[in-house]
Amino acid sequence: MNFRSMNPRFDRDQLIANRRDSFLISFGHDKGFGEEDDYIFWLEEQVEKFPNGFVFLVNEKNHILGQIEVSIRSYENRKIGYVHLYYLVKEYRGRGFGKRLHDYSLQFFKENQVSNYHLRVSPTNVRALFFYEKMGLVKVGEELDGKVIRMEGKC
Repeated sequence: MNFRSMNPRFDRDQLIANRRDSFLISFGHDKGFGEEDDYIFWLEEQVEKFPNGFVFLVNEKNHILGQIEVSIRSYENRKIGYVHLYYLVKEYRGRGFGKRLHDYSLQFFKENQVSNYHLRVSPTNVRALFFYEKMGLVKVGEELDGKVIRMEGKC
């Protein structure tokens, strides 16, 4: 297995399908997913800034198993890592591949000299919450009127 950079225009259909599925998993619906063109435009900007932060996990046949979207942000006057998305295709969930995504992200953050990172997760996404807690993240607050939990981890 390997990681490869995403190309938002070339990989558009896969990216949109993955992101939509992540909304379904997280919230039980895809409301709030947003405009597909806006998402692709945002990805293009992010890939330009953080080419190693927006990648697919692929197998030896270049079949996509999952994707990561991570960047560096300013938060409360400090530089932190931010996980926008960890995503695994359904048949690869629960098989240890999430740890591969997480380890890749930690390496990205370390290479960018950040010691803490944040992510947001739906409180109804019990499987993700369990995984994040297992990876050492802790809850630091709720946002969007309780629709998401902000969690923090250390690199």
